[in-house]
Amino acid sequence: MKKCILLTHIFIESSEDHKLDQSNFVVEHFRRNNPDAYIIVTGHGIKPDKLNEFCDYVDWRPAIIRKEIGYGHPMLVNAGIDHAIGKGFPYLLKTRLDGINLIPNIFDWCMEKLGDKKYLTTQATTLDSLVLCDLFNFGHVDFMKGCWRIDNWYPNHDGLVPHAKNFLDLCPED
Repeated sequence: MKKCILLTHIFIESSEDHKLDQSNFVVEHFRRNNPDAYIIVTGHGIKPDKLNEFCDYVDWRPAIIRKEIGYGHPMLVNAGIDHAIGKGFPYLLKTRLDGINLIPNIFDWCMEKLGDKKYLTTQATTLDSLVLCDLFNFGHVDFMKGCWRIDNWYPNHDGLVPHAKNFLDLCPED
């Protein structure tokens, strides 16, 4: 199966050299631990110098998009999802560009865990507390695109609420 990983959720100000080092480390880590995966990166601000070396596709905006910060970076996530759809990937792992996991071939692990479920995430949601983690997600790329539907994203206080609403809209269960 074709494997695709989207690394996103980061902006880098000119004074944040630590984020440059961190991002460079993360892309190298993901490439080493996922040699067969197609890696997409989206972000904004100062661009880390190792992205093109370790990633298959980079969508990096030089200007920081302020309305993305604190809202889950939906525009940039959608740019990555759209690229994955355009390349014909059936499933997608979306996670942060500033964090790593310790599971080699994380895509395969996610496929195994997905089973007959629609979506993997690192946090559950309830009707009492309508939030859904937007930092680690895995699922069919079309389902993920629906979860990241941007037309209802703003205004919200963060990306967790619209992500949860979009998820629930896609599920026929009550």
